[in-house]
Amino acid sequence: MDGIENIIEGCRRGDEHCRKVLYDRYAARFFALCRRYSSDDTQAEDALVQGFCIVFDKIEQYSGKGSFEGWMQRIFMHEALKLNARAQRRLFIHDDYARQVLPTSEQPSNDMRIDLDRILRQALSSLKPRANALFNMVAVDGYSLQEAAAILGMNPVAAKSLYRRTRDKLADMLSKSGLDIV
Repeated sequence: MDGIENIIEGCRRGDEHCRKVLYDRYAARFFALCRRYSSDDTQAEDALVQGFCIVFDKIEQYSGKGSFEGWMQRIFMHEALKLNARAQRRLFIHDDYARQVLPTSEQPSNDMRIDLDRILRQALSSLKPRANALFNMVAVDGYSLQEAAAILGMNPVAAKSLYRRTRDKLADMLSKSGLDIV
C-alpha cells in the first residue's frame, strides 16, 4: 500500500495499518516543522501528536483538492503555534536551519556547525515570538507574506514591515557575529 490515495482512503475507514503507514511516512518531516515553532523538543512532540490526532479525526474533510501534504502541514503548523502561544515561550529554530539559509557553496564544515548553530539560535531566540513565527513561515517554510499574515492574524502590510525589520535585524546580528549572509 504505497499510493497516498490508498493510505488516505484506509485512514478514512479507520484502518490502523494505514494510520501507521501515514505516521511513519510523515512523522520526521512534521516533527522538524513543529520544532521550528516550538520552544523545545517536548513541546514539538506534543504538537506532533496533537497534529496527527487532528489529521486522523478530520481526514474526511480533506477534499482531494490541493496537496495532502500541504493540508497536513497547515494542521501541524497551527497546532505548534497554538501550543507555543499557550506556553508563552520564545520560539526556537531547528538545527537544520543553517542548511536552509546558507547557499550550498557556503555550507559550514562540521567543526563550524556547532558554533553556527549556537549563533543562529541566539539570534532567533532574541526575536519576539510573532516576528520569529513570521520569519520561519516565510523564509523557511515558503509561505507568502499574505498567507503567513492570514495565519498569524496580522494585517498584510504590517506583516511585510515586520518581516523586513526582522530580516534586517537578523542579518545585522549575524554580521556582528562574523557571518555575512546575503
